[in-house]
Amino acid sequence: MMRQILSPVGVACFLVLLCGSVSSAAPSILEVGVGLDGQSQLGYWTPVRIHVQAGDKKFSGQLELAAADSDGLIATFGDFSEGTFEISAGEKRWITGYVKFGRPDSGLQVRLLADGAIVVRAEYTRSQLPPLVESTADRVLVIGAHLALKQALGSQGQSVQVAHLDDFSDFPDRWYGLEGIRQIVVTTSNAQYLEGLTEERFQALQRWLRLGGELVLSVGLRGKVLTRENSPWRDVIPGSFEFVEKEWKTSGLEMYAGSQDPLETGASSGETAMTVLKDVQGRIEVYDGVGDAGQRPMVVRSLVGFGNSVFVAVDLDLDPFVDWPARSRLLRRITLGEQGSGSAETSSTMASQISHFGYRDLSGQLRAALGQFKGVTLVRFYWLVGLLVCYVVLIGPLDYLLLKKWNRLHWSWITFPSMVLGFSLLTFLMSTSFKTQEVHVNQLDIIDFDVETSQLRGTTWAYVLSPERRAYDFEIKPQAAKQLKIGQLTGLCSWQGLPGNGLGGLDTRSTSTSIEQEYEVSFAQGQAGPGMGRIQGLPIQDSSCRGLNASWWGQGSLDVVSRLYFDRQGVLQGDVSNPFPFALQECRLYHQNQVYVIDNDVDPGQVLRVSNLVDSVRAVEAYLLRRKLVQRAEAMQAWSASDFNVPRIVEMLMFHEKAGGARYTKMTHRYQEFLDLSERLDWNRAILVGRAAGQGSDLVTNGSPPAASTLDTWTYFRLVFPISTAAP
Repeated sequence: MMRQILSPVGVACFLVLLCGSVSSAAPSILEVGVGLDGQSQLGYWTPVRIHVQAGDKKFSGQLELAAADSDGLIATFGDFSEGTFEISAGEKRWITGYVKFGRPDSGLQVRLLADGAIVVRAEYTRSQLPPLVESTADRVLVIGAHLALKQALGSQGQSVQVAHLDDFSDFPDRWYGLEGIRQIVVTTSNAQYLEGLTEERFQALQRWLRLGGELVLSVGLRGKVLTRENSPWRDVIPGSFEFVEKEWKTSGLEMYAGSQDPLETGASSGETAMTVLKDVQGRIEVYDGVGDAGQRPMVVRSLVGFGNSVFVAVDLDLDPFVDWPARSRLLRRITLGEQGSGSAETSSTMASQISHFGYRDLSGQLRAALGQFKGVTLVRFYWLVGLLVCYVVLIGPLDYLLLKKWNRLHWSWITFPSMVLGFSLLTFLMSTSFKTQEVHVNQLDIIDFDVETSQLRGTTWAYVLSPERRAYDFEIKPQAAKQLKIGQLTGLCSWQGLPGNGLGGLDTRSTSTSIEQEYEVSFAQGQAGPGMGRIQGLPIQDSSCRGLNASWWGQGSLDVVSRLYFDRQGVLQGDVSNPFPFALQECRLYHQNQVYVIDNDVDPGQVLRVSNLVDSVRAVEAYLLRRKLVQRAEAMQAWSASDFNVPRIVEMLMFHEKAGGARYTKMTHRYQEFLDLSERLDWNRAILVGRAAGQGSDLVTNGSPPAASTLDTWTYFRLVFPISTAAP
């Protein structure tokens, strides 16, 4: 039988046809969109939208993303809300995932998986991706019309990054895709600005708002549409629709903006109208007129859970605001207020903080404090430097000078190896003496509960010291689900980085790591719905520590006494209680510029009557600054960036602005600014802060909790109580 032989041309054609059939069967990635308006921030969750087209067969699989964390390790992110998605043959679909970038030069890997195997992998270097915003930058998102907000804020010296979306088509479907965004401004004058607003996306916006965001909603011409019964915006508008007024007074906004230039209203078809509300709930900052002439709210601020909403009754993107000389001042007043960005002296002081301590943000100081483990002596860097200097001096000039003085230079054959051996032995003894044999964990939990809206918000920091090189699985399990009546908690768990551009900071380009092992960050989205995220296979080096951060949230109910009110003299009166099944220690009741210092433990269910606490009241600023009389002069305790007292740092994280902000600490508080509830104290709110024994959440490590002997915990609860303006 004759052997059949394929010619080279035939082989080439066969391979081309084979590759073509394989590639057409596999899906392809058409486009990748990272962040919002091409803007993403170091150390925060970032949405990634992938445009996928199926091949000639239906594709069913999962999305996985990978990026470098703050230590340069590759973290993979999966189990997104999409779960397993399906795309019919030849069809296209947008898939959304979320990732955290930990290095300024971090690239991105996009993987499509089927049956656990990678089907398609696409890699993007940092040069192919938008540049990352610094971890401590202030960010604002504008949706709809361009408002020239960056120009308005920049004229005040504010360092603000402004992103813009034409509509909601690229808006995240999960609230954590908005992490790092301090404020969202939405214009509504054109129906196209609200296109793409699905139920999932509005729920993401609403959840972000309730957990601490700030929404500015500009409503004028289309007020009637946005306040309809089936409109989702109805829940965030602080009143009931009455009518749309086309002839409105301008004097209120002119005074609000501090302008001497009048607003020129006329008969232009593009001119804005005013949405008039009734039964307004919130703080009315300005009416349409001045004095008796102003009766209709123009700007209303209100509280929504732990966030704020700002309702503006006119369209800021239409005439007469477009060419108004005072437009920038009006936008600043509405969005950021009139506060400055800090003095040059404060900025230079913070720069020196970086060089000495490696951080300039309060969250960096917390990270350093939680890295101090009880019973463990960590080898300091300056110890090694000192030891190295002594070694060089001894084996070099000192050895030579002494032997020359004694005329015994030939002894160097003995002294040199002896000193090398001695220093080697000393180094070995130090490494074995200071080395821990157990896993140590420092954990901090701050649990916030808003009594009026039943909104629960928890934040967990955990720092783990490993005695040897090992891969760990971590999962945070909040105990609040047992302590409160909560149907389901949802959460995220990931790595915690050091904000700023200090040594090892998120904003620095550090050297690459020698560890090539990947680990997984899971969103824990299962068939039963959202759950708590987890980390799997995180490698930690010998005698090294890693920081973890978890956020969790839900709606709950408490059997709590909340009867606070103002008497006729404007003095706080009434009762509050400890609703938890455990005692609260070191309790403080904050309200406006006063704090009631409660030395005794508050037992479970115990009711506190404010009138019984008058002897323990102090000014908030004096208390936070630890002011006291010394030789008939008032002195305060200076803030030390090298102080690792966790309760003191937590106190400042909670009420940084009430303590004077950067003027006092010489540090920023931007990376986790949502922890600062100072602004709440200026509303009709009182905040009870107490520390509880034990943990607010369980850190499950490789399937079991850490040993009690190597676990240090700090757990704080904050209850935000409403205050009635009328006595019962």
